[in-house]
Amino acid sequence: MTVLCIPHLFVWCLGLEYIHQLCAAEFSSVEVDVSTKYYCLAAAAALLKYVEFIQNIVYAPGSLKVCFKGSEQTATIGEIVNITYYYSQMPP
Repeated sequence: MTVLCIPHLFVWCLGLEYIHQLCAAEFSSVEVDVSTKYYCLAAAAALLKYVEFIQNIVYAPGSLKVCFKGSEQTATIGEIVNITYYYSQMPP
């Protein structure tokens, strides 16, 4: 088992930058929802970089659908960000 340590990528400002660059235009309102969710942004940055490294891929700008879903009636340290590929193929 290989463990990849990326503490330098667990940074909230990188997460906000990645969401700004990679989120499709029609889902860009999520930036307002997550702009103050620092743990969420840091986790998103680390996850995106981890997947990029493990899968050896490069994300195209505006190619991700990013949805924010907060927890209801619970106390949590972080929140959940659902990041999915918006475009599965390159446009012709």
